[in-house]
Amino acid sequence: MPGETLKLKHTVIQRNPAEVVVKWLGIRYGADNQRISVDRMLSINQNETVNATRTLPADTALTHPYWLELPSTAGMAQVADKSLVGQPENEPAYVMTYEFALGDQTLALLVAPVQVTRDPVRGELRDTLQVIPPVSVGFADQLARFAPGETREVKVNVIAARADLSGTLELALPTGWKAAPAAQEFMLASIGERVEATFAVTAPVRAESVSLGVHATVGGRSFNRSPEVIAYDHIPVQLLQPPSKLTAMSLDLKIRGQRVGFLPGAGDTTVETLTLMGYEVKVLSESDLSPTGLAGLDAVVLGIRAYNTRPDLMNYRSALWDFVKAGGNVVVQYNTTSQLPKGDLGPYPLRISRDRVTDENAKVTLLAPNHPALLGPNRITATDFEGWVQERGLYFPDQWDSAYTPLLGMADPDEGQTRGSLLVAKLGEGYFVYTGLSLFRELPAGVPGAYRLFANLISLE
Repeated sequence: MPGETLKLKHTVIQRNPAEVVVKWLGIRYGADNQRISVDRMLSINQNETVNATRTLPADTALTHPYWLELPSTAGMAQVADKSLVGQPENEPAYVMTYEFALGDQTLALLVAPVQVTRDPVRGELRDTLQVIPPVSVGFADQLARFAPGETREVKVNVIAARADLSGTLELALPTGWKAAPAAQEFMLASIGERVEATFAVTAPVRAESVSLGVHATVGGRSFNRSPEVIAYDHIPVQLLQPPSKLTAMSLDLKIRGQRVGFLPGAGDTTVETLTLMGYEVKVLSESDLSPTGLAGLDAVVLGIRAYNTRPDLMNYRSALWDFVKAGGNVVVQYNTTSQLPKGDLGPYPLRISRDRVTDENAKVTLLAPNHPALLGPNRITATDFEGWVQERGLYFPDQWDSAYTPLLGMADPDEGQTRGSLLVAKLGEGYFVYTGLSLFRELPAGVPGAYRLFANLISLE
């Protein structure tokens, strides 16, 4: 942490032939350019050790990949210090120069502190110095939905990395957003102690999706990050410390029904999304795909790549189709062509292809603007496809039965229009939906139009 005391153990060992005379002159610390004298002759294969205590300067930058400090543009990281471009990792947080004399020559060797541990299985492990804030702050949730003008509670976690901490906590709000109280004091007695602060946040009456920030002020310095450690055996430990943020939507969202079943696929945030939308969610397994297990549900949503990862689902399709015939809705999200079991994924034939639209700003044409899925309970227009992230969708069907109605047309630049991103078919009293739209990206990103469209698909009647 900036301002923290570093206990350094400097060790060198001479491996050169004995006839080479080496003298360890001293150590210069790059942070403050101070120097300590060592003035020792080195002996072959014998350690020379110097213990020292230094203070990490208060302005030392926190550890975070330099290419992630600034917001990126499409496909390009932004770097403030252009001299760093091309470097595979950050410069060391703290550097020292070991000075040696070899005869009449002086050798200066740049060294960064590392912690060395020895594991009986993995061998010698070397961890570089990572700089963290004295206190980390982060939102309890990453996404929140407000009705325009609504006031909701927003919770923030504060965790101490240093004992006997006190400070104030404030939210950073876009224009038109308000929080009460404006600031809160906190006290943390021990390392690892956590407190939760609650703010009453009021959204503006306009519809928008924004980022809320938070920062803690300790000793006159402001900290707004929460460390995230990435640790795998095959790579060095990576520390990410992005600024903490909460994606907040001021959104007039209408839904029909109350209970939705979700059948997980390869992993996404659909349960959290449905709960945020106002639904009661029942997580389903194959054993629930029966009249009894589906009773009381208004709709069933299948997670991404559900048929790829759970091929046994093919044996339970009839239960889903019976659910639709009785008036329920089933929404199937995208599956890939790889490891796709044989058989139709819907009540009528359709063929999955590798068609996709990678331009998140690609023009979207409403092919059937008066279809129930586009009329209510939220009226879908071209503006609902603004602000999408990363892509429009992937693995669209390219052939389908005439019972399906294609609702959207879209294309990447200089390519022909695809029409299979969203297919809807009436079956009995309910609807079956197959969509390759990248809802699994748009919903966690807080894209308002994706929420409105998803609500319509669930609410079809």
